Amino acid sequence: MIELFDTSRIPDDPEHWDALAARVAASARQSRTGSLGGIAESPAGWVAAALLLAAALLLVVLPPKTAPEAEWQRALVPTDGLGQALVSRDGPPALASLLLGGMSR
Repeated sequence: MIELFDTSRIPDDPEHWDALAARVAASARQSRTGSLGGIAESPAGWVAAALLLAAALLLVVLPPKTAPEAEWQRALVPTDGLGQALVSRDGPPALASLLLGGMSR
């Protein structure tokens, strides 16, 4: 049966630990430069960067269609004369236009 904390197979000499530390340090240096360096060196990374740049340029160059607030306002505006008189931004509606439904003009 295997003991859980058996360390008898691990060599305990300074050369082993120095070699292990050197391998860990080399791996850390390689992974630190390899993460961005690997993306920059791969063709897929260049294609992804080009697509992101093209999308960003399109967002900057093309004018926005309409603001979402304008779309909501158009969808929720009343269609009858009284409702349109109440939501107009010119000022408060005239009392006669409210009572007569726009026939006073």
